[in-house]
Amino acid sequence: MKKKTKKILLIAVSAMLLLGVVAMIVGLTGRTKADEGFELVDLAFERGSLDESGKYVESKAFIYTKTAFDCDGEIKIKLDFESNVNYQVYFYDAEDHFVESTEEFDGSETVAVPEMATCARLVVSPIWDADVKEDDKTINVWQVNGLAGQLTVMVAQAAEAE
Repeated sequence: MKKKTKKILLIAVSAMLLLGVVAMIVGLTGRTKADEGFELVDLAFERGSLDESGKYVESKAFIYTKTAFDCDGEIKIKLDFESNVNYQVYFYDAEDHFVESTEEFDGSETVAVPEMATCARLVVSPIWDADVKEDDKTINVWQVNGLAGQLTVMVAQAAEAE
């Protein structure tokens, strides 16, 4: 009986390891690809928001990109088909002074970067049900990556000098 139990355990552990390797390969090769003329931006989101002048505001109802990302020309933001988020883009100049922000979007958009802007930040919020009270609009720390994962952000590739 003991030999049979060891054999079953060995087979089970081997199967789990094999599944883990397959999942890792699929995860690495199944990455989102940028559209032609664009490159993917890897963003880190935290809980918080930005006000109408582009300054940080403490908030647990929104997530935002604390670190601005470089942009020139256009930013393309694609939402997953089943997404449930809104987002807004905030633009800044080379000295990190606020330039302007977009309206709030709830679908995929290509946004033109204003002439004075060199970088941008995003503010993202879930689309709350109408019956959710303002005080109950809270994003838990473990929900940040799930919300951020609903967006794919790409920036226009810089023209190469000849």
